[in-house]
Amino acid sequence: MDDVSGCTSNANNRCCQGDFLNGLSLLTFKDTILIVYMGLCGTLLAYYFWMKGAFVLGPHKVTSIFNIMPIFTLVISVLAGTQVQWIQVVGIALVGAGVLISNAYPYLKQRSKSVQT
Repeated sequence: MDDVSGCTSNANNRCCQGDFLNGLSLLTFKDTILIVYMGLCGTLLAYYFWMKGAFVLGPHKVTSIFNIMPIFTLVISVLAGTQVQWIQVVGIALVGAGVLISNAYPYLKQRSKSVQT
C-alpha cells in the first residue's frame, strides 16, 4: 500500500528515507536560514521569554494570556486570508467567556467578603 509520499510500506522502508535525504539536498540557503530562524526564535527564544514573563507576572496573570492564544491564532489566520467558520466563532465565544469568568471570580469573591463585613 502506498502512502502520500508514494513510498511503499515495508519493514525496510529505504524509499522514504532516501526521499527525505534527497529532499534535504534541494533546500536553498534561504530555506535553511528560515528553518534555523524558526527553530531559534520561534521555539527557543519564544519559550524562554514566555517563562520569564510567567515568572515576573505570576501564573494568575499569565493563564489569561495563555487562554486567549487561540484568538490571536484566528486573527493571524484571517489576516492570511482564511475564512472564519461558525465553529471557530463558537470557540472564541467560549474562550472569551472562560477568561471573563476566571478573571471576574476573584473580584466577585473579594467583593462578597467586603459586603459581608
